[in-house]
Amino acid sequence: HDKVVASFMGFVPAYSPQLAILVTIDEPKVSSWGGTLAAPVFAEVARESLNYLKMRLPEGDSFKAMERRGNAIARAD
Repeated sequence: HDKVVASFMGFVPAYSPQLAILVTIDEPKVSSWGGTLAAPVFAEVARESLNYLKMRLPEGDSFKAMERRGNAIARAD
């Protein structure tokens, strides 16, 4: 089978989840790793969703690590 699906699921805020978000990319062309492709999309959707709902991440939580490294880290190191 040559077809793949890349996906990433996460919760925000990490220590008191209010949203569950699943990102699925059907037949990705660049990579098949969900952490590489779908995690940055998750970060953007989560950021925009929290903004729309007028919610803030707890102090110390960040999407920067996920965006910078393109992996499944929702909390900055």
